[in-house]
Amino acid sequence: MDGVRLTLALTCAAVLTGCGPSLGEYEVTGMELVEDLPATISHSREPQPYLQVELASDFDLVANTSADIYAFSSLCPYGDEAQEFVFGPMVASEPPIELYDAEPAAPRGPDGKARYVVYMPFADLTGSTQICLKITQTGYFITPSESDVIQIDVNQFAAGLSDR
Repeated sequence: MDGVRLTLALTCAAVLTGCGPSLGEYEVTGMELVEDLPATISHSREPQPYLQVELASDFDLVANTSADIYAFSSLCPYGDEAQEFVFGPMVASEPPIELYDAEPAAPRGPDGKARYVVYMPFADLTGSTQICLKITQTGYFITPSESDVIQIDVNQFAAGLSDR
């Protein structure tokens, strides 16, 4: 019986080592409606409004990941089957910087946290009050590395958006 338990424990440990590590927790620190994506983001979309969401984290996406970092959103609760692509994450600056252009590490704010921005098409958010966001790194583990779910309360920032 001990041999079976040992085999099971070793098998579980081997499987779990292939799971992607956490990409950390993020706090929404600001939200702004912008007329279009910044010029630093290469895209072929027609100009349209985007919700720029500012995030802060202890996790450094520049120093602690290698590539293939994406953000996805969905209505809360977060569901993989209803994901929408989000532009970013990018290092928050003026203009925003691609993660790989900010090496070796993301700049830190006065509070010691790394700052990022993501851009969500505003038209996709009409009528929504709770949006969930997840940052994912693909390609290196059995399961993707993911951040904790980031809940965005659109009502919290409604005063700034009411003119749309």
